[in-house]
Amino acid sequence: MGRPRHLTPQEAQRLAREQRAKKNQRVRQAARLRHFCYLLCLSAVAGALTWAYWSELRALPYVAVGSIRVTGCPVTGQESVRALMLPHLGRSMFDLPEIDEQVQPLLADVPEVRSARLVHRWPREIVVQVTGRQPVAAAYSNEGWLSVDAQGHGMRYYPSPPRALLALQGIPTSGPVDAPTIPTDSLRLSAEVAEVVSRALEIEPRLIAYGDGGSVSVRLANGDTVRLGQASQLSTKLAVYRAIRREQTGAARYVDVSEPQAP
Repeated sequence: MGRPRHLTPQEAQRLAREQRAKKNQRVRQAARLRHFCYLLCLSAVAGALTWAYWSELRALPYVAVGSIRVTGCPVTGQESVRALMLPHLGRSMFDLPEIDEQVQPLLADVPEVRSARLVHRWPREIVVQVTGRQPVAAAYSNEGWLSVDAQGHGMRYYPSPPRALLALQGIPTSGPVDAPTIPTDSLRLSAEVAEVVSRALEIEPRLIAYGDGGSVSVRLANGDTVRLGQASQLSTKLAVYRAIRREQTGAARYVDVSEPQAP
C-alpha cells in the first residue's frame, strides 16, 4: 500500500472552498424551497378567503362605479352614450365584463359611435373610449333635417338644422328611413362651395340650397342670401357680392350674382 499523499496548503484551501460552496448551495436551495412552500400556503389561504368573501368584496363602496367618462365621441352623441351608461353607476368595478356585454349592442345603435371600448380607471371610474362618426352637414328631408357623415350616411333627424352643422337643401336622400344616404358628389360640392365662400367673405355660410338646373344659393351668417347660380366663377361672383354690400347702407337680404357682369 502506498502512503497517503499530503495536501499542500494551497490544495487544502481550495478543497475547503469547494466544500463550503456545496454546503452553501444546499442551504440556498432549502431556503428557496421553504419560501416557495410559504408562498404557496399564503396563496391558498388568500384564494380561500377571496372565494369565501367574494360577494362582500364586490359590494365594497371603494370599488363601486362612481363616475363615467366618455372620450372620442362627437358632441351630438355624448348625451346618448352617457344615458346608456348611467344605469350602471354604483355597480362593482369587477362587473365591467358584464357591463360591457350589456351595453355594446346599445352603443352600436348610437349613430355617432363607430366602435366603443370600456376601460377601468381604478378605483371607481369607467372610461368609454369611442371611435366616432363625425357629422359634417345636415340635409333637409321629408323626415326633418338629417345629419350626415363625410361618406353621406345619415345619422340623426332634427326638427331644425343644428347650428354647428352646414345645412343643405335640395339634395335628395335615398335608402330606407332608418338608413338614409345622400350623394357624396353633392356633399363634396357643398363642402367646396362653403370653403370658397368662407375664405372669400370671411363669413360662415349657414345653408346651401340647390335649385332647378343645379343653381346654388347660400345663406350667410349675417342673414344675407346670395344666389350664385351655377357653381362656377365663384370667386368673381363673391367679389361682386362684396362690392354690392359695400355700397349698401342697410340690410341686403337677397343678392343675385348668378350673372356677375349684370348683378
